[in-house]
Amino acid sequence: MMYFKNKTGITLIALVITIVVLLILAGISISTLTGDNGILTKSINAKEKTLDAEDKEKIQIAISEAQISNNGYQKLTEENLQKEIDEQFGTGIVRVYPNEKNAFSFIFQNKESNYRLEKDGTLNKIDITLKINNVEDFRNFMNEVNSGNTFQDQYVYLLENIDLENQEWDVIGSYTDDTTNNAFSGIFEGNNRTINGLNINKNQDFVGLFAYNTGIIRDIILESGSITGQARVAGILSVNAGLIENCHNKGVTINFTGNLGGGGICARSTGEITYCSNSKEINCNASYVGGIVGALNYGQMINCYNSGNIIGSNDIGGLAGGTHDAQIISCYNLGNITGTDKNSENGTYVGGISGVSGANSKIINCYNSGKIKSEYLNGGGITGQLLSSSEIINCYNIGVIENQGTALGNIAGSTYSESKISNSYFSKEICNLEGVGITNDTTSIEVFNKTISYMKSNDFITDLNKDEDVFAIDNNLNNGYPILKWQID
Repeated sequence: MMYFKNKTGITLIALVITIVVLLILAGISISTLTGDNGILTKSINAKEKTLDAEDKEKIQIAISEAQISNNGYQKLTEENLQKEIDEQFGTGIVRVYPNEKNAFSFIFQNKESNYRLEKDGTLNKIDITLKINNVEDFRNFMNEVNSGNTFQDQYVYLLENIDLENQEWDVIGSYTDDTTNNAFSGIFEGNNRTINGLNINKNQDFVGLFAYNTGIIRDIILESGSITGQARVAGILSVNAGLIENCHNKGVTINFTGNLGGGGICARSTGEITYCSNSKEINCNASYVGGIVGALNYGQMINCYNSGNIIGSNDIGGLAGGTHDAQIISCYNLGNITGTDKNSENGTYVGGISGVSGANSKIINCYNSGKIKSEYLNGGGITGQLLSSSEIINCYNIGVIENQGTALGNIAGSTYSESKISNSYFSKEICNLEGVGITNDTTSIEVFNKTISYMKSNDFITDLNKDEDVFAIDNNLNNGYPILKWQID
């Protein structure tokens, strides 16, 4: 049998050579055959496109099969997708990686083809510039960025869990200001891999796993370690002008040696943060500290949560230390939030969602169940202070606000001119304070004191969802109080 395979191979090679010779004799040049638009080049490209189309079709079949169960439609998971992918390609040929919510990557182990299933259901071929499989690969990537390679619009994929074993590590990139920096501007896909033993200790500002992002950073899990810097310190990223998505700080301690803080995920953001979480306590003597972000300016935070206790001096929030002309949408806080500064000129500013909500900011469809403690002024279940032309919409608080000082309220500690609170709820059975501590005459306030039993009822869901269908009740979550639908989607 081997004889015939060899004989066939020789015959095919001879046939190709013969065809090439005949074409040359017919006056067709080598460049016409092999140039960018040559006959053979076009043939090779056509074959590659055919193979790509076959690969894509097999992946689409696997996706469809993975969505079918004995009971009808089922949610896509890494496990059911991998099973169907192995059916189509064979075991070990294509590896499935779960990305952010309802997105997956398909990485071929024996060739450069790679595909990504987007959240909207489209399947796209992607070209991965760099694959990170180990610590050495990760270090090389760090050195590339620190040398000025922004990876603009390029894909970088973390394919394996990384254990840095507490060795001294550097920040990826740098930031001084928007014109002096080494930015990451590509797409970093963490594939929900974990980073353990992270040890960054810098006597400088703008410290995190990354320094500055103008691209996309997603699907990273910080499992253990510590990050120390002076100011603007955070787990994933110091300064964000792009997108941070589905990143989680589960166990990295954030330390500040200066008096200006940061957060579990990001220190300062003018971009978007979505589906991120922090579950690690932050305990510091700095201002503008949040479970997710220290300062959210002109950006958005969507579908995020904090469950870690956050302790700082002033401007302390479960999701954001402070905001300015920004939006926090469909987020929640479970952690206890404490502001310790008694010497601030106007107050301590502590809130379950945002410590202070700056001018033109909005908090929409959010809830807090954590304890709020402000040592001086301005403590609220949703925000410590609602500044001019800012709004709280469709929110509720079931956290206790400890009676320290004044300007304390179940929803907001205090409000400023032209601010607005609408369709928001609390219960004096939980915390015997009014909805707002100190209010401005031009503030529009629509807050409701309800019983605990009512706040666990379907009628309360109807009230919360009067503008948008985002809340639901799951008796297994949040002690029977409403949750956000994305928590169970």
